Amino acid sequence: MGLTPFIIFLIVLFVVAFYLFKKRRLLTQKQHIETFSFPEKINQELIKTYPHLSIKQQKEVIKGLRDYFHVCLILGRKPVAMPSKVVDLVWHEFILFTKDYQTFCRQAFGRFLHHTP
Repeated sequence: MGLTPFIIFLIVLFVVAFYLFKKRRLLTQKQHIETFSFPEKINQELIKTYPHLSIKQQKEVIKGLRDYFHVCLILGRKPVAMPSKVVDLVWHEFILFTKDYQTFCRQAFGRFLHHTP
């Protein structure tokens, strides 16, 4: 017994709707990672630990953390290596802001992103 054209139409409609939903969600998550305002204390800790970094270099470290989060988003639950010790320091400092970090993770990944040494 074959599928009726109406059933085929519904299946195609569902697949297209699901694809568009996932694409929009991914764009929203990427935008959240890109525009999130990290707590100022994170930058203060970065300056305290690495006082020789210029302002431009400090911004690059934060960009490195954002890039790391983007890779985590794309790879889902697959493990991702930390790009550097300085980016790891900033991530550790961010995790200390537990409520902010939890909210960030929920919006960026749909789940809590655990730190695995």
